Amino acid sequence: ARAALPMPLGAGETKPVANKYPVSIRPMTEEVSISLVWTLLLHMLWLGLFSAPFLLQFKPDVLNVGMVLHGPDGLNEAGYHKAFVAVVEDRRNLVIYFVSLYFASFLLGRGALWTVRHFRLDHDWMVVRLEDQWFYFLRGEIFRFREFKNFLGENVPLLSGTYISLVVSQGGADFLYKGFLWDFHLDREGKLDRLVLHHAIRSEFAPKEKPAALADAENGSHSEVALPVQAAEEDKKLSISDASWKFQRVSSQLFTVRYADCKTLACTYFYVRRPEAQFVPAGAVP
Repeated sequence: ARAALPMPLGAGETKPVANKYPVSIRPMTEEVSISLVWTLLLHMLWLGLFSAPFLLQFKPDVLNVGMVLHGPDGLNEAGYHKAFVAVVEDRRNLVIYFVSLYFASFLLGRGALWTVRHFRLDHDWMVVRLEDQWFYFLRGEIFRFREFKNFLGENVPLLSGTYISLVVSQGGADFLYKGFLWDFHLDREGKLDRLVLHHAIRSEFAPKEKPAALADAENGSHSEVALPVQAAEEDKKLSISDASWKFQRVSSQLFTVRYADCKTLACTYFYVRRPEAQFVPAGAVP
C-alpha cells in the first residue's frame, strides 16, 4: 500500500501565488525619480496616440492644464480663470484621456508581469527578474536560472513544493520545526516576515553530549583512553536526524512562524511524478 503524502494545496502546480510578488525596495528618492521618468514617457506616448487622425485628435493646452494644477497665485487671476475655463470646456476629452491612460497602465503592468512569469523569461533574463530573492529561493526557482543551468544541466524538474526545516527559540529553548511550505509573507521593505507551514512537526533541539574521548580530541588534549572507532560511532548520534529525536505533530493544519524568531532556515525542494507519466515497459512487473 502506498503511504499518503500530505501535500499542501496547489502542490504539483507551477503557477505562482498572486500576492507573492515583492514590493518596491528602492529608496524613496530613487522611486520618485524613476516614477517621474516613466510618467513623462507614458504621457508622451499617450498624447501621440490621442493626437492621431484616427482617434480623438486630442491636443490639450499643456500650459493651461499646468496652470490649473498649480492653482491661483494671486498675481494672474485673469489668466488662471481663462485657463480654468479652457480646461472645463474640454473636460470630456480630458476625462477620456486620463481614464484610458490609467487603465492602459494597469493592463500594461499586469500584462508584462504575466508574460514574464508565464513564459519564464525571468529564468533566463536578469533584466526582467523580480527584485526579491526570497520569492525564487522559497519556490526553488533559482535552480532554473540560466547561471545555474550551466552546471546543473537543462533537465531541471519543475518543483512541486518546498519542505522547510527551521530552528526557533522559544522560552529559552531551541525547537526544530519541519513542515511543508504553505505560504509566506513579505513586509513593506520586501523582506521575509513570516512563514506558514502545513503538517508541521517539532522536536526540542537538545543533542546528546559528546563522549569525553571525542571532546578531548576536538579540544586538542590527549586522553589515555582513545577509542576512535567508538568515538566516530558516537559522533554519528549527534545528527539532527537521529532516531532519538522525538518529533510531535503540531495540533493545527497551519502553523505560522515569524522569520525574526528563526535561527536557521533550510529548504528541501521536491517534485511528485504523476502516475500516468511513468512509463512501464511491456512485460515488466509494476
